[in-house]
Amino acid sequence: MWWAFCMSTKDYLKYYWLEADFLEKEVRLAFVENHFLTAEQFFAIVEWKVPRFGKIHLSYLRNDDIKQLTGEIYDAGSSKERRLEVLLKDSDGRNRRGIRLAMASAILTILYPTEFTVYDVRVRKQLRKCRLWLEDPDDITNDKNVVNKYLEKYLPSVKTVAQKNNLLLRDCDRALWAKDWHEDLQDFIGERNLPVENIRKCLCTIPWCAKCLSIHCEDDSCKIHTRTAKENWRRNNVKNKSVENSVGRNQKSIYK
Repeated sequence: MWWAFCMSTKDYLKYYWLEADFLEKEVRLAFVENHFLTAEQFFAIVEWKVPRFGKIHLSYLRNDDIKQLTGEIYDAGSSKERRLEVLLKDSDGRNRRGIRLAMASAILTILYPTEFTVYDVRVRKQLRKCRLWLEDPDDITNDKNVVNKYLEKYLPSVKTVAQKNNLLLRDCDRALWAKDWHEDLQDFIGERNLPVENIRKCLCTIPWCAKCLSIHCEDDSCKIHTRTAKENWRRNNVKNKSVENSVGRNQKSIYK
């Protein structure tokens, strides 16, 4: 009956408020109880962290692979270093395909919110402003000592801000992200009507920064994000979006 369908629809609200209603309440508790994650639970975290392409990069993982991988995280016990290494490295010691520090820290933050925090570019920017993050280069993703630098430098820096502001570690992560987002919004609002000669100089040092290549870098003389690089990025991104939309339309037509 139609009313039975409508009654069950409300159960799906937890997927709309993914982090608060599903990941933090159901997924974490399931991990504690079962000592592993199902494919749905695992990919829900991946989708939350990287909405567009996360699942694609990890689609090679089968259900049994995910059960084993997340089971090894649980079996690592209290060792933060071992938990990170399980996600970042294959059994032969090579870098695990599709999982880097940002993704690994996001998974562990959902499973252990009092022990891990999400490694994020917005948070790094705020930490650098208060001189709690002074790494050069700024991003430690490809550092050979990435695990140690995350545990000994990045994580303690966020904890310092949390303690000074009387915040839980997870809430501090959110607050730092939101502060940077809000500052970016205020910069945009304040600068959108400036004459060309007053356009802010780009201070980013990351040549492949998607935000700068897409809209943030308005400085045509920028040596990091050259005008050609920005035009190429925007043209390719439009192409990729068109392909993605086309695939989406084709997939939908199957169910008509």
